[in-house]
Amino acid sequence: MNNQRHIDELIDFVNGLDKVRTHTVSLIRGSVSDKGLKEVDIEKYHKTIDRLAANLKKKVSGIYSFKGAKLKAAQDILQRSLIYETMARKKQLIPCYAGKLNLVLTETGDVYPCESFNMKMGNVRDSGYDLREILKDSGAQKVLQSIQNKSCYCTHECYFMTNILFNPLMYPALLKEYVQM
Repeated sequence: MNNQRHIDELIDFVNGLDKVRTHTVSLIRGSVSDKGLKEVDIEKYHKTIDRLAANLKKKVSGIYSFKGAKLKAAQDILQRSLIYETMARKKQLIPCYAGKLNLVLTETGDVYPCESFNMKMGNVRDSGYDLREILKDSGAQKVLQSIQNKSCYCTHECYFMTNILFNPLMYPALLKEYVQM
């Protein structure tokens, strides 16, 4: 909430910084002490991501300098668009690979499919530190099935990156953004 009133100035400021190759915006998630921070104007977010995409395509904003950086920039554009659509529709739009390609391991050894999910899949100490055993467990399978059944949705950028890059059905949209860069 605090930054959304000043987002254009912030984008201009970051674009003007020396040696900054790239930047993005993220939606707030998780538990926060000030609940007002989660009052995001989704249309301001949409306007912001459109501006970031235009800046990349017009080369106003820089991209990383590694091989494949243009593909990463295209993925960022697609990802932000999917995050907006997810929030606007309040549902999972593309398959989520949480628990299959990514896992969260807590400081106590508990295993979750993602940081936003409260359904524990198991504990590495109880499984002899064998993640395969945890993933075979019927409880873990129920968690994975609930994700596959689209019972959750979120805006977690790291998972969106995985969900785009490991989903061949997303490649045409990714290629479209890549070509426009």
